[in-house]
Amino acid sequence: QIQFRLAAAEKHHTEAIILSITDGVIVTNRFDELILANEAAEAMLTFLEYPGRSPLIAFHVTFDKTMIDRALKAGLGLAFKHPWSDLAYVAPALYPELASSKHSLDDWMGRFGISNYARHSALADALSTAELMLALRERMRARHVGNFRNLVHLEKAQRMTNWAG
Repeated sequence: QIQFRLAAAEKHHTEAIILSITDGVIVTNRFDELILANEAAEAMLTFLEYPGRSPLIAFHVTFDKTMIDRALKAGLGLAFKHPWSDLAYVAPALYPELASSKHSLDDWMGRFGISNYARHSALADALSTAELMLALRERMRARHVGNFRNLVHLEKAQRMTNWAG
């Protein structure tokens, strides 16, 4: 009876410590089943579940990818191996006549009349990027870019054009 109470108190104390840590902490059993996660780890695990197998779209993907990679590596010790495409290369590939004058997300937002309620806020910029993706669909259809694989090919071709030019 006393041993049971001591074990329960120790478990409660350990859980309290783990849940108070601001870095992501997960506890698994010997079968690698999740038995406890603190708030930071829960947020990261929820993020990992959100896209499922869907590819991610960003504007200047290096920034977003680096931030996510760092957080997941530091918080959970995981690498984020997810497919991305970068509209910073896709947009000029679809509109080569504008490529020399449109470089930033703001430039492309202006071209398509996309507003942003809080520029440089993650959520607002993500919404603007999604709206830009929608604005690019007509040219994507015209160029037969109907799937992610073709989108990545278009992006890579533009990267090579930028590198060579």
